[in-house]
Amino acid sequence: MQCLCVSFMSFEFSCIETDGGIGFEAKGCGLEYCYDGRNLTLDILIAAIQRPVLLIDLGPLFPRNAKIYTGFLEKAAQISALLYSGNQTLNLCETIPENKLVHVIAELTKTAELAHDVALKNDNCFSEKMKKTYGLEMFTLENPGKNTPSRSAYRLALKTHNGIEIRTLAGSARTAIAKTAEKTLRDGVTIEFLYQAGKPTHNAHTLLALSARLSSIARLLDKSFNPQDILLLADKKTGKNSSERTV
Repeated sequence: MQCLCVSFMSFEFSCIETDGGIGFEAKGCGLEYCYDGRNLTLDILIAAIQRPVLLIDLGPLFPRNAKIYTGFLEKAAQISALLYSGNQTLNLCETIPENKLVHVIAELTKTAELAHDVALKNDNCFSEKMKKTYGLEMFTLENPGKNTPSRSAYRLALKTHNGIEIRTLAGSARTAIAKTAEKTLRDGVTIEFLYQAGKPTHNAHTLLALSARLSSIARLLDKSFNPQDILLLADKKTGKNSSERTV
């Protein structure tokens, strides 16, 4: 078995290749991941007690890169641990009761899958999933300049069934997604509330959820964002010694 220290999105976790390089085992902050390359499944375990939490079938993902997907999932778990703990830990298992952990991780797998699609430039699949999940009339992420020398302009457009449209042009898919998350929250939700005379509606809640999911995807895709930096900053503000902390 070959032991690798794999760097994903500006943070690292150890990865040991198994089954002749077809599979791998990786360790995160509180979670472990075992990928079976023959059955295309990813087993997620609580590291401290070696208890299985969730088994994911990665077969439907195509194109597929299990290591990238696992990297996104671990990064999502660390970010969620920060949120649930008030920036006290990166270990999701320390902040979520074991009986609720499976539901939290199941949601994180959806965000990781969407980020995985964008990272592998599977824009059509990403767009279709977003459209279906949030019941939108239209959702399209595309690179109209992919056949031109610049190849730099990404365009994201969405439209709800009651006519709210949001369009964004950016230099990268990640930036387009981040800007759309901001516009959806700032403009889409505001318009929906004004249209409904300030009363919360199903559409408003859907747009809020859409904005939150897009923001999470953008953060996973941001290679400069490392959850560990947030933890160190929190330690600095409180005067704690990060070396005393278990992450």
